[in-house]
Amino acid sequence: MKVITGFLIFFLSLYHVSPARLSLAHKNPPHPDCVEHSKFITQDQVNQLNKGGYPDSPVIRQHLLCIWKEKGAMNEEGILQTDVIKSKIVIGLGDVDDRKAAEKCIVQKENAAETAYEFYKCISPFLAKYNN
Repeated sequence: MKVITGFLIFFLSLYHVSPARLSLAHKNPPHPDCVEHSKFITQDQVNQLNKGGYPDSPVIRQHLLCIWKEKGAMNEEGILQTDVIKSKIVIGLGDVDDRKAAEKCIVQKENAAETAYEFYKCISPFLAKYNN
């Protein structure tokens, strides 16, 4: 019985340590906590975001800020959460060089919305590469 319990604990710990796949795709319904911003984003902007583009507007920046907060990559003050980003995003990148490059995306900018947008621009190619 102790052996079975030991194996269960081991496999459960592996399950919880594995990185979360992070999707920024705007599906229906969109990010539950960020629905309010979605009303002001055009379909063209959504299409650009889903294709890995970088449409820029104050609404897009606020929407990305909301998403990063929802995912835990930023706290309520808009500060990038390095440990969370490394454990949920960077660790899921298969290539060591990609992991190192992705860590360089963790840069705090002048304000929270700018940080969210620039982090998205930097990290999204890695998400597209490994989440598809």
